[in-house]
Amino acid sequence: MEETKTPTRAEIAERDKWDLIQLFKDVSQWQEDFAWVQQTFPRITEWKGKLGESAGSLASCLEFDKELDLKIERLYHFASLQLAEDSANGEYLARIGQLQNLLTKIGEAAAFVVPEIQAIADERWTAFLKEAVLEAGASSCTRSAGCARTS
Repeated sequence: MEETKTPTRAEIAERDKWDLIQLFKDVSQWQEDFAWVQQTFPRITEWKGKLGESAGSLASCLEFDKELDLKIERLYHFASLQLAEDSANGEYLARIGQLQNLLTKIGEAAAFVVPEIQAIADERWTAFLKEAVLEAGASSCTRSAGCARTS
């Protein structure tokens, strides 16, 4: 029986590879966004202890969180798809490792968000959802997960 050799990434035609350009044109753009998230995420602590103060405070925190999430989603898709292409590639392994470490730090920094939202009194929560700053996304707001903004 003849042994079949799995082709390396370099041996596969470009037309048969994922087009990751839709996410990032090159690795340097990925690194730029990674650096931005790394430098920006600590701002989440600006809202610590303040989410129940006003609908505006809650909304601005959730908007910031959404902005981070959108960048992180693109970073993660790019890194994980590259790793799926070639799980033996040290550069791809390092990239996903960097991102996982960063996600741990972000999770630690943002750990206060859900408990603070859950601690908002029912009457205050209801009033917050009626304010214009949260009203557009009110139908997708839950006390356990926050609000998914639609605008």
